[in-house]
Amino acid sequence: MKLRFWNTSFLTALSILVIPFIFFGWLIWGPTTIGNDFQAYQVLQTLNFRFFQSIGIEPMWYPHVTGGIPIQAMALCQAFHLPAWITSHLPGYWSGDALTLFSWRYLLLLVLGQSLIYFSFRKLIGLSSFASWIFSFVSIYNLKTLDALRYGPALDATIYSYGIVLSATAYLFRPRIWILVVIGILTQLFLTSGYPVVFHFMVLASISIFLLLLAYKLQSAKTLLIRASHVIGTTFIGFLLSAPNWLPYLEWLETNEHRVHAPTLEWANFIPMHPVTFFAGFFAPWAAEVHSGFSGSTLILLILAGAGIYIVRDFKRLWPLLLFLSFPFLYTFGASSPIYLFFFHYVPGFSSIRVPGRVMYMLFLCVFGTALVISKKFSRKNLTTSAIWTGRLCFGLLLLSFLELFRRPNSPWGGHSLFELTPEKLNPSFWTQNAKAIWIALGLVASLSFSKAFQQKRLAMILLTVTTITQTGMLMHHGTWRVPRANSATQEEFQKANHLPLYGSSPLLAVSGLAEGTWGTATVPYSRFYKAAEDRANCYLPIHQKIETKPVVLPFYLSDRQQCVTTDQEALDQIKNRPCSKQTPLLTFVTQPLCPSTANSNLAQLNQGNHLVYLTPNLVRIAVQTTTPSVLVTPYPAITDNWSALVDGSPHQLTTVNGAFLGIQVPAGQHWIEIKYLSQKIIWSYRIFFITLLLVLGIALRKKWTLLAVLTCLGVVTYGILEKDFVRKAEAKIELNNNYGTLLAEQLLIWKGR
Repeated sequence: MKLRFWNTSFLTALSILVIPFIFFGWLIWGPTTIGNDFQAYQVLQTLNFRFFQSIGIEPMWYPHVTGGIPIQAMALCQAFHLPAWITSHLPGYWSGDALTLFSWRYLLLLVLGQSLIYFSFRKLIGLSSFASWIFSFVSIYNLKTLDALRYGPALDATIYSYGIVLSATAYLFRPRIWILVVIGILTQLFLTSGYPVVFHFMVLASISIFLLLLAYKLQSAKTLLIRASHVIGTTFIGFLLSAPNWLPYLEWLETNEHRVHAPTLEWANFIPMHPVTFFAGFFAPWAAEVHSGFSGSTLILLILAGAGIYIVRDFKRLWPLLLFLSFPFLYTFGASSPIYLFFFHYVPGFSSIRVPGRVMYMLFLCVFGTALVISKKFSRKNLTTSAIWTGRLCFGLLLLSFLELFRRPNSPWGGHSLFELTPEKLNPSFWTQNAKAIWIALGLVASLSFSKAFQQKRLAMILLTVTTITQTGMLMHHGTWRVPRANSATQEEFQKANHLPLYGSSPLLAVSGLAEGTWGTATVPYSRFYKAAEDRANCYLPIHQKIETKPVVLPFYLSDRQQCVTTDQEALDQIKNRPCSKQTPLLTFVTQPLCPSTANSNLAQLNQGNHLVYLTPNLVRIAVQTTTPSVLVTPYPAITDNWSALVDGSPHQLTTVNGAFLGIQVPAGQHWIEIKYLSQKIIWSYRIFFITLLLVLGIALRKKWTLLAVLTCLGVVTYGILEKDFVRKAEAKIELNNNYGTLLAEQLLIWKGR
């Protein structure tokens, strides 16, 4: 007899809608929020991007992150992501409540995720309403999803990747045009969500499920291949529609090749899963390392163990499913696993994934693919027996962990954890022995009720549901760190902030201190230079004597004491080996065949006429008045050809100074110098987007040629106007707030003192 509650569509939908707010309502209404990434990365970067747009600038170059990158390649600002655009236009976004709006969006995303999975289990696999709900619940609410929520864009990418794989699988069985439309939309959302890490695992899961369908002949090979080609074509259209995201991202890869294209095994093996985390994930999730944690409730163990037992009972026919289920766990162990090493060395893209534990994003897809094959191809008569043995096995193991909890308080299951970042260490006041005992006790009840609930016994279903929700709730409330809620920056604060390259102050991301390169601030090129040069830095950059307390690195300054070198590496070698002391005059290395003769004039006199006329992320115009031929040194890293220069309105060649930065030779006299950044790839990305829209329009109106021709003409004219407006805004001449004059005055005093 089936329980009527779970057959009620309204109550099922209500539960899916309400649960994320029960678990995470504290993100919206409470005094605290998730720490570190949730409020420090995406919100601030999105605010930066939207701020520039709000004042009439289309930012292409972003000087306050990673030494300057194409802003639309920023993974976290979601520049071309429709949900992010809607969020940034809601009331309260610029009044300090942006973090709250982001939280609302992510909670609704959890609703979408569980709904997609619920209907997939219900319609594709044919499970009951209860089983579909409980499976979808644990698929969404677990420690790995909590980790994705902490990082923001990871949750976007994860949910949309689930939707793509599930919709594609549905199309393979029941081809419908509307499913292809959904796949195209989800693909565009996924690719613009700003977290490319999930892409590799989504593709891997998709290929694996497709091969399983072929191997077990759930459809004819010809039918599967034809329908798969439809899906691939649709995803390709979604790919083209997301060009304004991935084309600048490719440009970003070009300018950051060493860090992204060629990471070392050490870099890409950050926090692999430890065996303790593997077992803690099932029996003591409070002791699991957060980057590798995957559990949430005992039901996850019951599902995985049940599937494993079922497969083992028919191993001869089902062994591919066991490999499929095992893959995420084998990969997560990192360099200690041959599976991880194979993908790192031989499969493109996987070497750029820093944390092996992120593979757990595909664990649900492995469970789904396994359940799909079993439900479609094999008899279900062994399921009950497997469920009974699963419940007994898990009950015994949990009972042992319960006894271990009190017998050895310093064991990983007791009061001690091997890792720095665990729920227990992040929330020690909650994860007392009593809280741990309650979690295990609930797991014992879930184990006892599992097999009966599988047989649709009302009491067992209620017990399994209550224990699962309670266990999961404990982890969702206390499974990550909390920090006091901070208001986001207002538009007025952004207006007042210092927008100088190298000096972006709060609420911008860059800092004026010597930040480490891993923080990704605008000071990356300079901080790395300082770290290498140490006390020798005074010989090449104008800085305070005590750079560790108050560095005054001028963003733009003139130097007439030049030494020519043939290559950038030669300049770096000279800097490293040239004798240097506090009395050594400042010298600038210029990578070009000939340099003007040096006059050794007074630096204060040389720079006292400098004045910033315009300053935006893409452009700077500076007025100078020099008595000798000099080189203007800028803070922009010389890593892309998208920069151009004008001197008094005429094109002028840029050069490299000090082996890493852009400079420009300036003749004696009074001049204005303009340096701007313009990426043709960003412009072409919009053109690709527009052409793809025309293609989609042509497919939709393929039999209405007159209407199609009219709409195409109107579209071309409209796009031409929009592109000109975009370029105009990218080249907008605005002086953002800066303190260059103050910094220059301070530096002039130092030079005069010397």
